[in-house]
Amino acid sequence: MDDLNLVIHNAAKYKAPGSSKITYENIKHLGHQGRSYLLHIYNNCFNNNCIPSAWKLAYIFPIPKPQDWNSQLCNTRPITLLETPRKLYVSILSKRLNFILANNNNITTYNNRAGILGQSCLEPLFEIQHSIGIANKLNVPFWLALQDLSKNYDRMNISLLRLALLSIKMPVQFTSILCDLFTNCTNQVILPNNNLTSPFLMKQGIHQGEIISPLLWILYYNPLFLYINQQSDLYFQCSFN
Repeated sequence: MDDLNLVIHNAAKYKAPGSSKITYENIKHLGHQGRSYLLHIYNNCFNNNCIPSAWKLAYIFPIPKPQDWNSQLCNTRPITLLETPRKLYVSILSKRLNFILANNNNITTYNNRAGILGQSCLEPLFEIQHSIGIANKLNVPFWLALQDLSKNYDRMNISLLRLALLSIKMPVQFTSILCDLFTNCTNQVILPNNNLTSPFLMKQGIHQGEIISPLLWILYYNPLFLYINQQSDLYFQCSFN
C-alpha cells in the first residue's frame, strides 16, 4: 500500500486520460477502501503476469508541429494516451526496476546508464569533450560515430526485449509481466473531428508515453553496448598525405 500511495501522491495533475476517462485526480480522491480494491487488482496483475485487456487499448493523438501538417503524419508529434490505473501500476514496476539498476552497476554497461536513477547523459558527454580536448592538444584526428534512431520505441521487438531481459538474469515472472504490457495491444487514433479510427493491432514497439519505456530501451540496447565494449578493433585505419 505504501508504494501505491506514493505513486498516487506524486502523480501529475491535468493529464489527459485513456478510454475510461479516469484521471489522476479521480484516483487521488479514493479513500482507503477504494485504494485497497485498486491494490487488489494490481496484486492480481502481478501474480498472473498480465494486465486487464481494457488496459491494452490506447488512444493516439497526433499533435501538429509548428508548420502546417498537410495531412502528413510525419509532420505531427503523436502522443499516446494510456489508462490511468495502468500508468500507476507501471510506475510501481518502474520504480522497483530503477532501484535495482541504480544499485547494481554490473547489470548494464558503464556507458549505457542514462535514465537510471542518479545517472544522466552528462557522463558520456564529458568523456567525449575530454577526448576532443586531448585530440586538439595533440593535434591528431578524432573520429566519432553517432547513431541517430528515429522512432526508436516503435521499432522495438518484444521477443528481442524478452531475450535482453533474460540475458541480465531478470526473473522470468517479472520479464513476462513487462513483455505482457506491450503484447496484443490495440490503438485508436483521435481524428480532427474527435472521432476515433477503428482499433488496430500494435504489431511491435512499446508505448512512447509509458514511464518505464526509457528503462526498457536501455536494457534492450544493452547487448549491443556490451558487444562494442568487448571489441578492441572497432576503428578505421586512415592515412593522410
